[in-house]
Amino acid sequence: MKRRLSNPLVFTILIVYSVIASILFFQYGLPSLEGKISQQMYSDSVTYEEAADALGPDDKLITIGGNYLGPLLVLRFFDFNRIVIHYFNLSIIFCSILIAFRYLNVNRGILLLAVLSSPLLLFSTFGVNKEVFLLPLSVCLAVFLQRRKAIWLVLAIVTALFVRWQMVLFVLLVFLVTSKLNIFHAKRWTILAVLTVAIAIAYPTLVSGPLEEIEQISVEGAQDEIGTEASGVYPTMQEIQRSYGYVLVVIPKTTQLLVGLLSRFSVSAIELDFWNNFVLMSQSLHNLFLIGLAFSYRRFTFSEDYFFLICIFAIMFAVTPVFAPRYFYPIAIWLALWLSSKNSRSRRRPRRSIVHSGKIILPD
Repeated sequence: MKRRLSNPLVFTILIVYSVIASILFFQYGLPSLEGKISQQMYSDSVTYEEAADALGPDDKLITIGGNYLGPLLVLRFFDFNRIVIHYFNLSIIFCSILIAFRYLNVNRGILLLAVLSSPLLLFSTFGVNKEVFLLPLSVCLAVFLQRRKAIWLVLAIVTALFVRWQMVLFVLLVFLVTSKLNIFHAKRWTILAVLTVAIAIAYPTLVSGPLEEIEQISVEGAQDEIGTEASGVYPTMQEIQRSYGYVLVVIPKTTQLLVGLLSRFSVSAIELDFWNNFVLMSQSLHNLFLIGLAFSYRRFTFSEDYFFLICIFAIMFAVTPVFAPRYFYPIAIWLALWLSSKNSRSRRRPRRSIVHSGKIILPD
């Protein structure tokens, strides 16, 4: 019988992680935020700080193209103290992991390894950001799907508000399609197909309306990268998507958003853009590792809640015209929960040889 990690050992691992994160924060993260070193070791932290100073009480914190609500609330609550925010981010990570231990039947060691090895999560502790809230959001949504308690749905929605308004829509969509009030809730393949076709039909209209500004930004970004490794594939898929072809590109776009940065790896490029060329590229490698483990140890079936969550999320967010791999971090979290789950209905059974009467028999 396999023994689970004891509580003292779990807390020791979390303390060691916090010490490593703090050393990196004070040595590199804080100087980067203060502009004392050239490498940018954060995502949008300084942008949120500047926005918090510039935005007045009458300015909108939630818009089609941005969501400042979560970061600004954190900044103002902690009075812009970067050190306190760093430890607040760590506390969010640890609380999320402990919630998963308490309410999800998981292998503690596998979950700790899969979650804490994420480069994006580690560097997200350096400053105010929205990515760190994706961990509690993803965990709360997973707990809701398993326990069907309203409190976890409410917590997921509240946490989603700290990320972006699109995540609130995602949580509500998951609730609707998995509710027993939905007569098609058991026909998950049908739900995914209808969602994909609906987005494919609606997107060309949206880019000439609410999403026009975001689409234009993506077009200008693609033009700026002409001649680089980043040009070509993603803009081409966007062209297909604008012509009602989202059904054709949803899987390739998801793949590129999850692992596409690996094709750009260059040691010399890390110094030019540390966040994109090291942090996000390393996260792509982490994603690839988790996906490989999932293919080895799990069967991809729509009856599995984690896989169904991943599919809905990918279909809904691969539509983004902006190449933003960090948006897909929840998939890494659900992969970690799926791989560590003890009651997964989609576990692959390894083929074992059985020696009987001098003969080796392989089970069917």
